[in-house]
Amino acid sequence: MKTKQEFLSNVIEATIRIALVAGLAIWCFLIFSPFAIPTIWGIILAVGLYPIFLKLNKILGGRKKIAAILLTLITIGILFVPSYLLTDSFIGSGKKIIISITQGKMGIPRPPLSVAEWPLVGNTIYKMWDLSHSNLAGAISKVGPSLKPVGGFVLQFFANAGVSILEFIIAIIIAGFLFVFGEEGIKTAKKVSVRILGNKGEEFADLTGATIRSVAQGILGVAFIQALLAGAGFMFIQVPGAAIWTILMLIIAIVQIPLLVVFTPIIIYVFTYASTTSAVIFLIWCLLVSSTDPFLKPLLLGRGVKIPMPVILIGAIGGLFLSGLIGLFVGAVVFSLGHKVLQWWLYEEIIPLEENN
Repeated sequence: MKTKQEFLSNVIEATIRIALVAGLAIWCFLIFSPFAIPTIWGIILAVGLYPIFLKLNKILGGRKKIAAILLTLITIGILFVPSYLLTDSFIGSGKKIIISITQGKMGIPRPPLSVAEWPLVGNTIYKMWDLSHSNLAGAISKVGPSLKPVGGFVLQFFANAGVSILEFIIAIIIAGFLFVFGEEGIKTAKKVSVRILGNKGEEFADLTGATIRSVAQGILGVAFIQALLAGAGFMFIQVPGAAIWTILMLIIAIVQIPLLVVFTPIIIYVFTYASTTSAVIFLIWCLLVSSTDPFLKPLLLGRGVKIPMPVILIGAIGGLFLSGLIGLFVGAVVFSLGHKVLQWWLYEEIIPLEENN
């Protein structure tokens, strides 16, 4: 029988040990935190692209390092090319607008007199519109100070985009290293899952990997296909800033907003300058691209995963709004695991973790 003094001594000693371990864990986390996002993305990319790596490795005769380097370079190229096209298109469009303004080639139509009769803001809008018609450069210089915050926002946006692209490149390189040690990584992940979750740990690890691949194929894959098809239509009909619109279509498709939200104003604009036949063909093409969701989603989302497609989709969309793009995967994984736990709790006998020790 331990005395009160011995019990108190043990409690103090245990508290000190726990505090030291917790302090070490927090310190390690703070040191690692700058690399956390690229590493998480690297793991997601490695899991999502691992089947492709295995096929490429087989084609190359089992040369893991060469297959990993080749797949890494291809993935960086897929990321870099759209980024370059977007930047080049934005800069090119900006230069054309500036040249048109300075040379007086950009004309603004005269405002209708009815604009001045609009309540509250009509007179102000009419004067500014009329000034833009007669002296566009003067109108821009007049509103220039008000546009400075917008310019700052645009610069900040491109700066953040540059940082994000750099993070993705680092993540792709990390994924390249993980390809080589993929088998060891899978074994380690399963061991950790078993230590935490007991006899269900290995199934959880398999479900996590399958869910990540499902989201990569069913949401990002479908969004990429839709953006590619939309971009082909934009280039065919020669829509100004086609690269920018294509990237916007990709973002809209990932966020699961109907594509017609972007297509509709572009279709209206195309009918103003293109021939009727070309515009109708473009309209039909846009409708076809917009209707690919019901066919592609069931085909790719949930493939190879014993989880209902709506569960994965809800988790992915909810995670996207909660944590950004990375939440697309984290939300799908967490929601799928939660659904699996609920299924086990309702329909299976739960085996206590102590029985596995």
